[in-house]
This record gives sequence, structure tokens and C-alpha cells, in this order.
Amino acid sequence: MVTAIQQISRPKLSGLPGMHHGVRVTQGGGDIVFDLDARDGLRSRSLTQFLQGRAGSVIRTVVDPRGIAEARHRIASATESPDSDRYNLLTSNCEHFANLVVAGRRVSRQVDAVVFVALIGGLILLLRKADADA
Repeated sequence: MVTAIQQISRPKLSGLPGMHHGVRVTQGGGDIVFDLDARDGLRSRSLTQFLQGRAGSVIRTVVDPRGIAEARHRIASATESPDSDRYNLLTSNCEHFANLVVAGRRVSRQVDAVVFVALIGGLILLLRKADADA
């Protein structure tokens, strides 16, 4: 019986800034972590395999029966049709997947932050060019 579903994260193994996200399913026989990887796509593995010796963090936890049922349905849908949830850095990465399963929203704060910084940088460059042309 599933007792909790959590969105978890750990530092990226590549050493790049940011976190790798997964969905931890806690049940009587142990934990299973589902995550979306650029190379392997959707996968399930143990918590130890997910963490790979890194410290992990819990982002949010679902314990109510309805929330658990909804999250389990989203996991089942993704595992039954893995082609529909292929990895894409900007639109379907590990954080998008974990947020979709646990919170019902496909969002990535990491991507949003990078896009925001790029937009601000572009705006600054345009303003500087406008000042130079004036």
C-alpha cells in the first residue's frame, strides 16, 4: 500500500548548477523513485540509485488518499506510454515530470529562472545598443 508520494531532488551528477528531480513512492516494501532522464527517458529505481551518494531534499509530500491516487494515475499514464513523456530540456525535463506527478502542473522553476535571466540580459543589451545609437 502506498503511504506517501514525494517530489524529491538532489544535486546534478554532472556538476552543473541545478537539481535533478524525481518522484519517491513510499510503500510497505520500500521506496521506488521515478525520474525522467535525458539519456534513458522515464525510469524507476531505488532511492539509493536515485541519490547516488548525494544528499537529497524533499520538496513536497502527498499523503492524502485522493492526492496519492491522482499521482499514481499520472505515474501509470507516463509508464504506459513513455513516448508521450520524452525528455526535452525546456518543456519536459525531470522537474516538469516531478511537478506534474505530485502537483498536477508541468512546470520547471529552473527553466523559468534561466529564461528570465536571458530575457533580462537581452533587454539590457537592447538598451545599451539604443544608447550607443542615440
